[in-house]
Amino acid sequence: MRPDPITVSLARIGSAWGAAVTTATIGGRAVFGGTLREINAGALVHYDDINREFPAGLFDQEIVAQLAFNVWVTVPATGGATTVWRHRWEPADERHREAYGYRPETVEHSQHISLAPELGDGLLFNPANFHAVEPNPTGRRVAFAFFLGLTTTGQLIAWS
Repeated sequence: MRPDPITVSLARIGSAWGAAVTTATIGGRAVFGGTLREINAGALVHYDDINREFPAGLFDQEIVAQLAFNVWVTVPATGGATTVWRHRWEPADERHREAYGYRPETVEHSQHISLAPELGDGLLFNPANFHAVEPNPTGRRVAFAFFLGLTTTGQLIAWS
């Protein structure tokens, strides 16, 4: 796509941050940043936390906080909402484990917000909070996405 939604999004986030967003590196080599995701059947309640998944670290940079960004380029007429709960993983959640995610009762008493995407909407959120995607019965739900990490030096880095 021209213009590239990832490049535009990273430039705008960097401008708001006051410094360019750079790419995460492993062994001095840049990792890939930016994915195109089509989620039509929904996604289970889950979380994404680089520090929990890789406690010894994955990148050359040390991450102290993480964000996820999505910008929608195709949206369904109905369905496809993203819900984010004010709930982070705790050991008791494992009793609700289902495949790659968790059953809804894990977050049933947690404060939440849902966003049914509109074309061109962007969502920046903390993916360590549990989140899910509602199925959409018709149409396609396509988003460009990436993760951002705040490093110990105050730099923002990106990866997919």
